[in-house]
Amino acid sequence: MSKENRLLDSEVTTAILKPEYLFLSADLPAGETFKFVSQDKKDYGTEGKSMSVFLYADSKEKIYSFSQFDVLSFQVNGVPISKTLKSIVGAQAYIVSEFKLISSDIRIDATTKKQMRPYFCYTGFETYKQNKAIGTLTKSQLKQALLATDPKVELKDLFYRSLNVDRTIIDVEVEK
Repeated sequence: MSKENRLLDSEVTTAILKPEYLFLSADLPAGETFKFVSQDKKDYGTEGKSMSVFLYADSKEKIYSFSQFDVLSFQVNGVPISKTLKSIVGAQAYIVSEFKLISSDIRIDATTKKQMRPYFCYTGFETYKQNKAIGTLTKSQLKQALLATDPKVELKDLFYRSLNVDRTIIDVEVEK
């Protein structure tokens, strides 16, 4: 009996393999190559919006994810992708099939000069959510109050990363 390869739906891949968020991974070695696995849509926010999530595998077949909002966080040979990505009329944009990691560094917040962490890593996160729901504080006030609290002990080593890769994550092809 011959076996045919079947492409798994990205929701199945996500449920079975439980991808790790690429920009929070501390153990990414320089030189590692990541290969495209699948793309998914995930809901976010309260208005029924969705975003694209991309899944990539490393050479050990560990699965990592990042969203469309993370694309601008990549650097290509030390230059932010936002500085090199240009809109071209009549062009199609594609997510690349693979990329190589040059370096991975902890991201520093430009305003606070502190290491960037997800909001859920702070002891004041529950208060932040409550205050956000009430709506009496501005985004700036909410962020300032949250960042004034300490990181949770069990999450103290969790930081956002800045990833420097060998090529742009988005290829642009001009239609002929």
